Amino acid sequence: MRSVLVVDDDDDVRDHLRTILSGHDSLRWAGAARDGAEAVQRTLDLHPDLVVVDMGLPDLAGHDLLGALRRARPTMGIVVFTASASAAEGARGGGADEVLRKGEADLRAVVDSLQRVGGSVHASSQDFGPEIGSVRSARRAATEALRAWGCTDIADEASLVISELTTNAVTHARSAFRLSLALFATGLRIEVTDRGPGVPEPQPPDSFRAGGRGLALIGQLARSWGIDPVHGGKTVWAFIGR
Repeated sequence: MRSVLVVDDDDDVRDHLRTILSGHDSLRWAGAARDGAEAVQRTLDLHPDLVVVDMGLPDLAGHDLLGALRRARPTMGIVVFTASASAAEGARGGGADEVLRKGEADLRAVVDSLQRVGGSVHASSQDFGPEIGSVRSARRAATEALRAWGCTDIADEASLVISELTTNAVTHARSAFRLSLALFATGLRIEVTDRGPGVPEPQPPDSFRAGGRGLALIGQLARSWGIDPVHGGKTVWAFIGR
């Protein structure tokens, strides 16, 4: 029986889902949260298998929340249940396993989605030093992981994205970094966390400059990408669809 965390600031949604889950034979209620910060903490404390999350919470924007939940528990399945059309579209590109619109789907449909969602198929995380050679090492480690997971269809795109993100960490942040991968049925989430100051910014095209086009390339290869602040640094992530 898989456990479910419900994250919504609407009391009725939380209460009704709890009632439905109480009589379910394969899903069980794990707990609830009313905002993003509480959702992350409850994820760390309760280790739920699945989460239902509203993207319109008062404290964390949608992508920030999805990224924080993925880092807190990479293998957790995420079902987004939101009223906002733009938030729903962003969630589809941000790594949510399934997305439902309030007003178009009821809570029974949410439970059906929870039964279908399995969370990540595979996940890995590895630390690398601040040397430029770490870029090659990270790329090689990711390629080996994807091969072992039977996911060679997006290996080339993943390798390019990882090269750009890890190069930024080493050359611009001048920092050691952590490479985290989470493979889902819908695609691959890549995260590179470093301890350097500042954030990378897309640069305008310039035919006379050798570098500076990395984020533009990531934008072409990835379904979505973003930058999340973490204590003492930042995480730059990208989601490559399958």
